[in-house]
Amino acid sequence: MKLLAVLVLLGAAAVDAQSWWPWWSWFSTPAIDDSTPGATWDGLRVTFGINPFEKNFDRLPRTKEMAEHEGWTLFGPNRCTGLRSACSSGYQIHNGICYKAFNTTKNFYDASSTCVADGGTLAMPKDTDTNAFLINLKNAVDNSSSFRFGLTDLNQEGDWIWEDNVTLSSFRPWGPGEPNNVRDEDCAEFFSGSHSSDANAWNDGSCTNNDTKFICQATPSAGTWRGFRYVKDNDPAVTLLFDKNGFIAGLQMGVRKSELPSDGSIPPQQVTPPWIEDKDMWLLTAYFIQPSDICSDGRTEAEYQDEGTGTDLYIQTGPNPTSDIMTIPLQQSDLEGTEWTEGKCFWGIGKHYWWNLRVDMDCKEFYPVFIMYNGGKLDAFGWNIGTYLDSPRYEHPAASFGMFMDPVPTCLADHSGSLSTMHVYLTNGYPPFFNHC
Repeated sequence: MKLLAVLVLLGAAAVDAQSWWPWWSWFSTPAIDDSTPGATWDGLRVTFGINPFEKNFDRLPRTKEMAEHEGWTLFGPNRCTGLRSACSSGYQIHNGICYKAFNTTKNFYDASSTCVADGGTLAMPKDTDTNAFLINLKNAVDNSSSFRFGLTDLNQEGDWIWEDNVTLSSFRPWGPGEPNNVRDEDCAEFFSGSHSSDANAWNDGSCTNNDTKFICQATPSAGTWRGFRYVKDNDPAVTLLFDKNGFIAGLQMGVRKSELPSDGSIPPQQVTPPWIEDKDMWLLTAYFIQPSDICSDGRTEAEYQDEGTGTDLYIQTGPNPTSDIMTIPLQQSDLEGTEWTEGKCFWGIGKHYWWNLRVDMDCKEFYPVFIMYNGGKLDAFGWNIGTYLDSPRYEHPAASFGMFMDPVPTCLADHSGSLSTMHVYLTNGYPPFFNHC
């Protein structure tokens, strides 16, 4: 009887289908074919539960040619958007962060205030690569001066803390004998490039002297991503990303700032990123192939036929789409020991996993990405936004969170019907028959 009920539901849904292919296309061969029957991930669908039609896309196009054939249109500039500078005047971008060496002198506090006014902080050279970049940057401005950066032991002598409150790691290229706190020196700086013995090394200097130049860093004002973007009906809730050769490379969820609460509570600061700001929008981005390949080589027709939708799932977690990415395990067994919390199996949808889910968590910590497995293999993921969004692409779950989560955060009691979610499947076939966990 249950199976019969499911079949009746699917039949009824098909009558009212809001699918992007007309019903007669089920019985005919389309002029353009983007199928990849031999691939593991052989489809791309945005659906919900056992009803793959109501207010949701059915099959999404996976080639740019098919997308244009089905009425999808280019969203934004006609270029495979790579890492682009979106820095304020005078700043230079490096690994997704903007930096500027100021040719003026200030004490630590005034220098820090200048950086904050620019939307950033004093620079934080936490690794060899960034350190080398900043050395070249400062020396190009003034090779004979010291430059402050954002590292101090003001709170406790010897406990060096970065501007973002992270403790100094093992990377610490101090000059010989430094730090020595000879004159109550609590603020880090670069020795000058022309220093007789310690050129460009770190030194602990005075926080109050006004004779030291400084370096600021800031996040780019606009988000960056990879791929040509296509949308349907000018709705960025589902934005397809294609590589330089026109094959599917990822999917993006965009929401205009005007659609979000005016108090700036969404997205919460605690989960920004993976939210990335892009002018008048906020974005969540997933890639199905290595992001660094999207705008350089792309995929060939043979690779697309072999791999289908893609080979991996990457979630962009920062402004740099090639380095700021989270790789999602392909096997459910590989989630053990990670922050992914096992949720419930919902037959017809999949086995849900949520990031660091806890009963007593603040809903501002609710990570906007969840992942799903079937038969122990990754085949779907989704977005979770803590407010009601009007696009028909979203679902708005009522107080049935226990069907998907374990445990259910107490804070969700106040969010019944006010969340917006989206399930994205990477395979073909209707969920009731294939997504059995």
